[in-house]
Amino acid sequence: MSNVLPLVSIGIPTFNRANMLRKCLNSILQQSYYNIEVIISDNASSDSTPKVCQEFMLHDQRIKTYRQTTNIRAVPNFAYVRQQARGEYFMLLGDDDWIDPTLIQTCVDFLEVNPDYIAASGETYYYRENNIQFKGVSLSVQSKNPTERLLSTIAKVIDAGTFHAIFRAKPANEIPYLNVWGVDYHFLCEAAFRGKIKTLADVACHRIDNSHQVSIKEVLNSEGLCDGQELDPYGTMASILFWRIAADGDIFKQLSDYERLGLAIEAVQIVKKRWLITREADLLNIATSLFANQNLFEEYHILRTRIMSEWLKAFELAKNSEWAFIRQILDTFVELGFSFLESNLEERNLLNKIIDASGDVKDPVLKNDATRIASLFA
Repeated sequence: MSNVLPLVSIGIPTFNRANMLRKCLNSILQQSYYNIEVIISDNASSDSTPKVCQEFMLHDQRIKTYRQTTNIRAVPNFAYVRQQARGEYFMLLGDDDWIDPTLIQTCVDFLEVNPDYIAASGETYYYRENNIQFKGVSLSVQSKNPTERLLSTIAKVIDAGTFHAIFRAKPANEIPYLNVWGVDYHFLCEAAFRGKIKTLADVACHRIDNSHQVSIKEVLNSEGLCDGQELDPYGTMASILFWRIAADGDIFKQLSDYERLGLAIEAVQIVKKRWLITREADLLNIATSLFANQNLFEEYHILRTRIMSEWLKAFELAKNSEWAFIRQILDTFVELGFSFLESNLEERNLLNKIIDASGDVKDPVLKNDATRIASLFA
């Protein structure tokens, strides 16, 4: 291990929490690990936050402060502090969080001798009014298999305190902060695919928890994310996971098409087992608006065409062959309520063939599948 301590960047997006910000910054400046930079982005606060930022910046040259001229909302502010970071390691810390004095040292020491880990964190403790305290989920995913780590994270994460772990900056910076409810959940899932994650038991991050006081809709409204997600937040989560794995995320393209689709399908099934998917939102359109660099409507056309083609093969050959797998894509599209009105000539021809053939189908399951395929064109 090098004698030069690696630089750790700590990003703090803040808005109107001057008093809590003091506590957060004091906990950072009391760290046993010295080689840090602290990047504060004040999201156009109207309280005394600018004064607090200036005070701390004058006190310690490791602190850098930026002030947004207008409120750019929460998730873009996360991205902003990360863009300013220069460290080999990066930690995103809430402005109302505080950390144990040895947390950074402990996590960096662990990561320096465990290069296959992308992140290390302390335990997370949450605090509510009347001194109510509870411990968050201790996320540790240590399989050598990236797919196993991803699926384990999808199944385990509840509070996402590990979102505020110390990450290796280079691989973590390739993971987008998606502008959605559950940005922390999506980030952790993809991070787990890229590397192992460990929660260390002897240090902690402490967080104020007000989540029980506000609804998902209120959170989305406050963060400027109200585009239908509030109607089906867990369906949105499942849909984003599906398309990120199946189509948009470059990291997943190391897998074969078959493996990628299978993983995306399994991700949706895990979310469905954990939470209610209402299908009351236009989940395909929400995902399309997020992944602007990827034409998801085109991807949907391709998969819908493949579903119909494989159904016809199963009907003509009187055996399932590829249909056993492709049927799972149909299941997923139906479960997520995907129905896209526009269809091309090839799709219309295939759909007409399925409608004509369905009258001769003796297998009731295959016949029902024909009806479900038609529902994708509702």
